[in-house]
Amino acid sequence: MVPSAESVLEVLQLARLLDLCRRFGVSVRGERATKAKVLPELAAQLGGRLHHLVLELSRDELRAACLAHHLPAEAAARRALQSGLLEAAGIDPGKSLPPPVKLGEDALPEPGQVVQARHRQWLVEALHRGQNGESARVDLVCLDDDATGEPLEVLWDLELGARVIDPASRGLGDVRKLDTPEAFGAYLHALKWSAVSAADATRFQAPFRAGIKLMAHQLTPLMKALELPRANLFIADDV
Repeated sequence: MVPSAESVLEVLQLARLLDLCRRFGVSVRGERATKAKVLPELAAQLGGRLHHLVLELSRDELRAACLAHHLPAEAAARRALQSGLLEAAGIDPGKSLPPPVKLGEDALPEPGQVVQARHRQWLVEALHRGQNGESARVDLVCLDDDATGEPLEVLWDLELGARVIDPASRGLGDVRKLDTPEAFGAYLHALKWSAVSAADATRFQAPFRAGIKLMAHQLTPLMKALELPRANLFIADDV
């Protein structure tokens, strides 16, 4: 069977499909999402962009896809598994995959590189190589807006799903159409609001301030919510 976006998606669970829907901007309508409903909608959105899909899959997901298509899956490297799927689909991996990310001699990230771990992006600040067979320790700083500057230490070879990424090689992808002025305006305003709140973690921010009346009893739950790693909070009176 020739690999396609739909056949590769078939090996994934519903929760993972929903994650990819958010990643590729696919809206799933209906009260109850099922794999039978989500999979074709996501596959239709991806179309012939199998190379974009394989870039988002983990090593275990790529191995499962290779096995489902009767392709070699013994390779440990994600890039080898990605290349196997693309070649079987008649796609040149050299033109579809970004250049390999340069790692250290022992396949460890170097200071200054960007990595993905625990569903966030981090900047590598320092690398402490292990002695006598010990795992290397990597000092990271979060780059995500809701946790900018937060430090993290990980044992690199024990961190599940950790990988080095190269933002410059990904670019904008295939620009299929331009946003409407309304959609672009909403995106621009969201960037401005995020930039202000990300610069000062203690700053309270509300769009259209003139239409919002702050009340003292609302600030206490707001302050508690802002201390959480992730929170969605709606406070209102007279709803």
